[in-house]
Order: sequence, then structure tokens, then C-alpha cells
Amino acid sequence: MAGVVPDCPHFISNMGFEWLYRLCREPKRLAARYLLGNPAFALHIALAMSNASQLRVELMQNVDK
Repeated sequence: MAGVVPDCPHFISNMGFEWLYRLCREPKRLAARYLLGNPAFALHIALAMSNASQLRVELMQNVDK
């Protein structure tokens, strides 16, 4: 009744493709996560890294009152 999904075979898991096995088993539930979410996350990281070189950190001067 709980809808137990079988585990991924070990040889697929050892190669690092457990996500692909799960996507094939449950495409409706996982398609948005793997096919849309991961590229969007990678794009955010790439944009952050490209803008990081433009940022400059300056030391603040102590202001006496």
C-alpha cells in the first residue's frame, strides 16, 4: 500500500547512475527535479562564479567618534 520502490542494482549505483535508474522508474515524479532543477542549479553556480571575479572586498576603516 505504501508503494515501495525497489533499490537500484549495485552495478548501476557504483557507476553513479542511480539518478538515471530512478528517473526511468518514476519519470512523472522526478523529471522536473532532474531535468529542470539540476540544470537551473548549475546555471546559478556558473553565474555566481562568473560574477565573483568582478566583486572586490575592501577593508573598512575604523571611524572614531
